[in-house]
This record gives sequence, C-alpha cells and structure tokens, in this order.
Amino acid sequence: ITLPGAGSYSFISWLYFGGVAIALAVTVASVLKPIRVLINGTKVILNNRPVIIHPDIQPSSFLGILFIRSIDEDEIIIQHELVHIRQRHWIDLVLFELAAIVLWFNPVMYFYRRSLSIQHEYLADRQVTSAVPVVTYLNCLTRQVESGIQSSLTSRFNTQSIKQRISMIAERNKY
Repeated sequence: ITLPGAGSYSFISWLYFGGVAIALAVTVASVLKPIRVLINGTKVILNNRPVIIHPDIQPSSFLGILFIRSIDEDEIIIQHELVHIRQRHWIDLVLFELAAIVLWFNPVMYFYRRSLSIQHEYLADRQVTSAVPVVTYLNCLTRQVESGIQSSLTSRFNTQSIKQRISMIAERNKY
C-alpha cells in the first residue's frame, strides 16, 4: 500500500538528512585542528590544568584543555581562557553544536551561536576584570586587535566581538 504523496516525504527526508550530514561534516572539520594540535603539541600542566603548547594555534580552550602558542603567553589571556574552562563553557558549545546539527535548517541557530559565544566572552571578561585592573585588561584586548590575529567548539580569547567587549567593559566600569 502506498500513501499519496509518499514521494515528497522521501525527498524531504533526503534533504533533511543530507543537511544533517553536511552540518556534521562541518563540525567534525572544525574539531580536526584542535585534535591535531592536541596530538602534536607539547603537553604541560599549568595551574593544575592540562595545557597544550603549539605555535600554530590561537589561545583557546577546547573540552577543558587550554591551548596556547608558547609558555610566555600573556598571563591575562591565560586567565581569560581558564575562566572559560572553570565555567565549563565547552559544555554549552558541545550541546549547542549537537542541536545545530539536528536543527541545521533553522536560521535562528546561527544567530544563537554568535550570541552564545559573545555571552561566554562577556562572562570571562567580567571574571578577569574583577582580578585584573580594567585598564590593563583593555590594553591586552587592544594588543590582540592590533596584532591582526584572527582566530564553534572552542572558546577563544580573540574574537570578532572585541570592540563590543571593550565597550561593555568600559561602560560597566564607568565611575
């Protein structure tokens, strides 16, 4: 027995699962570089946390592991990334990516991804500026912008939202 319009369901299923496959492939591709660096980088313990040192990766955190370019990385950047790790932002990112794979067709997911990333940065900024002078922190952010360094599943100190972050920090710390 065939149902009327069964062919259209088949097409929609193929379209949906094809989109899932593409979204999954994109997610896997975004995870490959951190995994390669995890395998090939120098492994050390810093502040009781696993740290991977590799010159080809931007300061970031991935699955609770800190990635830095060198042992001489700016301490403020390290503190910022450690906040991401302590607050377990990677769990949000993994759960979101799983949802984004299933809901690949929903344009709201792409806006939400950016919003989640910016929120994580604001939270880390707030935590670090409670222990580091705001001017020192803003200078560090400015140096990152001036360096021209451009960096889904990683939390990164360098994001395109640095200008927004600087404005937010300056506004919050006005007297």
